[in-house]
Amino acid sequence: MNNQTMKRVTTILFFGSLWGLIEATLGYLLHFLPVLVAGGILFPLATGILVRTYQVSGKRMDLVLVGFLAAIIKSVNLLMPQISIWKTINPMMSILFEALCVVMVIAVVQRNQPVIAFAVLPLASIIWRGLYLGYMGIQYQVTGFLSIHLESVENILSFVLLYGVMSGLVAGLFAFWIVYLKKRWQLPWEVRATLALPMLGLAILLTVFL
Repeated sequence: MNNQTMKRVTTILFFGSLWGLIEATLGYLLHFLPVLVAGGILFPLATGILVRTYQVSGKRMDLVLVGFLAAIIKSVNLLMPQISIWKTINPMMSILFEALCVVMVIAVVQRNQPVIAFAVLPLASIIWRGLYLGYMGIQYQVTGFLSIHLESVENILSFVLLYGVMSGLVAGLFAFWIVYLKKRWQLPWEVRATLALPMLGLAILLTVFL
């Protein structure tokens, strides 16, 4: 394995594990907030992770793999029979939708034009939420379970538009900080091979115990 490949693997492990760690810790705390609000907090953090990943690797596929790894970490809960499978699968789908939507706009965000980032990230936020509602609609047809997201037109509009735009604007702030201010400040956030595997193990452990 050459140095470039090792760097890519390390980057994916590090940032995928970091995302999984955030899902396990902050995601656990967000269970105490209204369902429609919780996702709006995690998306900006996920965006920051993916933007930083792109800065390190420069490859869109690596962003998809970071999201996939974070979803795989979450899937550990499928081995715990006391937890409903949907309480595991639904967050996994959210992670994948978020990653795919950020991938669609990452090249634009990286142009170092804050106004553009503030415009496209709310759009990405709205799109992933729309995809998630479509998925929840399919789940309803299959299982008969009607998610709170679909219980009323008000809930649908609040989840997709209101919280989508707000979450996207916060994500824009994160992207601005990482892309623009990094040129002026030295961010204490470097990928290190020695941290990647321990962080992966920690993310899995916290996913199991929280």
